[in-house]
Order: sequence, then structure tokens, then C-alpha cells
Amino acid sequence: MSTFQRLLAAKTLAGMRLVAGTTQEIHDRYLDTPDQAIRRGGYACRLRQRAGKRLLTFKGLGGAAGAIHQRAEHETTLPAGASLVPTSWPNGPARDLAEKLCQDQPLETLFDLHQTRHIRMLANGDRTIAELSLDEVQVGATVYLELEVELTLNGTMDDLRRIAHDLVTTWHLAPEPRSKFELALATLDIQRGL
Repeated sequence: MSTFQRLLAAKTLAGMRLVAGTTQEIHDRYLDTPDQAIRRGGYACRLRQRAGKRLLTFKGLGGAAGAIHQRAEHETTLPAGASLVPTSWPNGPARDLAEKLCQDQPLETLFDLHQTRHIRMLANGDRTIAELSLDEVQVGATVYLELEVELTLNGTMDDLRRIAHDLVTTWHLAPEPRSKFELALATLDIQRGL
């Protein structure tokens, strides 16, 4: 049985209880201007379509220290029929950042990313402290597996360090310093022979 399958079936992680979860099919489009002003500004722009909603997220690049990533994140939900022109988006930090980085340039698709996400919640006593995502990711012709742990409001950095330590020492997983966006770009470069 693969490590991925064992994690899907595991009852505990880092001495904490894993609760049975859900599976989601997710389609992400990563966007930028023709001259990649968003990327040059230190961000990735993701448009996620799920359950009839379009969620646009700006994620800061970098910020990895070993297995733990900390980065700025600004989101907005785009109303039905809203264009990809930032001036048509709801007021807020995501729109402000887009207008600053993009100026008047249009957004275009850099690449599409499809994933099957297996979500399990991680509980410590009565506290639900984190969401564990086991992802089967497809970028172009390449499929790879990825694991993410995201703290809930009840989780602490100590909890996250404990989980990261267990994933490295018990499960023998290696931290990935690149974001999903950066890993996808590298994968596409390999596919194109760059």
C-alpha cells in the first residue's frame, strides 16, 4: 500500500485523531497579465470554480521555512457574470492589489490545474485543529500527489510543527518548498523541454 493510501486510511496523525472527510473535484485557473505583472509583484492569482462559485485568490509567493509555508492571501468571490477586469470586482483587498499590480492590463490564463482533493479534519481532544488535504494534482500531462495541512482557527503553530515533524519522521515525507503554483510552472517547463 502506498503512503498516500495509508494516509487516506489512517486513524491518527501526530497522536491526533483523523476524522473521515470528503472528496472534491477542483478546477483552478492561474491568471496573470501578458507581461506577468502579478508574478513579478510576488503573487500568484488563482481562479477556483467550485459548487457554482468563482473564488479569486491572490497568494504571496515564497514564505516557506522547511515544511511550513506562511504567505499573504487575499480573496474575493466574483459574482456570476463578472469579468476578469479588476475594476468590475467587489471592493476589497484583492481588487486593490489587482489594480495596483495589473494597472490596466487584461488577465489571461497561464495554465489550468485539476485536482481530486481528499479532505480529512485533524482533531486534538475537542479541538478541530487542522484540515489535511491529500491531493491528486494534474498539470498538463503530469499527475502528482501532494499533501497540505492548513490550520483552523483552533489550531496553533505548535500543533502545525508537531504535525510536520510526524510527517517527516514517521511517514518519511519530504517538505516541498515551492507552492502549488511554482511546482506547476516547473512541471510545465519540463513538459515543454525548457
